[in-house]
Amino acid sequence: MMSQDNSILCALDIKDNNIKNVSVKDAKIKKRGVIKHIKIVNAELSYSLHRCPQCGMNTLVKNGKRTTNARLASFSGIEYHLVLKKQRFLCRNCGSTCGAHSDLLIKNHTMTKQIKNRIFSMAKESFTLSSIAKIIGISANTVSRILYSNTKIPTRCVHLPENLCFDEFRSVKNIFTFIAIDADTHRLVELI
Repeated sequence: MMSQDNSILCALDIKDNNIKNVSVKDAKIKKRGVIKHIKIVNAELSYSLHRCPQCGMNTLVKNGKRTTNARLASFSGIEYHLVLKKQRFLCRNCGSTCGAHSDLLIKNHTMTKQIKNRIFSMAKESFTLSSIAKIIGISANTVSRILYSNTKIPTRCVHLPENLCFDEFRSVKNIFTFIAIDADTHRLVELI
C-alpha cells in the first residue's frame, strides 16, 4: 500500500512525507453551466506533535480531522483537486487547538504552491494573463492577484523635473517600453 501512495505522490509532484492514504477518483462538476471532468485526490495529513504551540506543555492529544480542499497543478489539462484530511490536536492543559500543516499548502488559500509556481513560470515565458488562466483553469483576476501581490505601486512624482529625457526601447521580445528620466540627476521618473 505504501508504494502505491508513493507512486501517486511522485506523479503529482508532492514531496511531503506526512501525506498518506492517497487515492484518486474521477468526478464531474458543473461550473458556470459547463460539466467538467476532474480528478479528486483524497489523502490524510498526520504526524506526531507532543508540545502545545501555545503553552509549551507536553499535553497534546489527537482531536479529529479537518477536511480542506486545494487545487493541484495540472500536467495533463485535467483539474486535480486535493481533499486533505488534516489531523487536529487539543491541548489538555490550556484547551487550545492546532492542526497539522504542510509546505504544499498556502495558509487560508484553496490553491497549492504548485499552482503559484506554475503561474510564475508561465509569466516568465511571456504568457498573457488570460492564457495562463485558461491553461491552469482559474480566473484571470486570480492570476493577476498572484502575480502582483508583492508588487509595490510606484509613487508619482509631485512635479516634473525641469529637464526631462525620454526614449523607447525593446525590453521583452518585441515589446517596447517607454522610459523618462531626470536629465540632471539621472533619476527614473517613469517606466511604462
